[in-house]
Amino acid sequence: LLARHGIYVQAINAPSVRVGQEILRSAPGAVHEPAEIEGFVTALDGIWRELGVTRAQGPHRPPGTDD
Repeated sequence: LLARHGIYVQAINAPSVRVGQEILRSAPGAVHEPAEIEGFVTALDGIWRELGVTRAQGPHRPPGTDD
């Protein structure tokens, strides 16, 4: 995302999270315009499609965050 689209996301890897539960962290803020958020979603979708990344279906909660 950074090289192609100028968008930085932080990889969260072991030992910060358990192996197999790695995530990407993004931090949109109040200064981001709706068009920028849409651009992020579009860029991420394109990269995921290119790489064949599977997506969760329906609402998703990270492991250990059940109410």
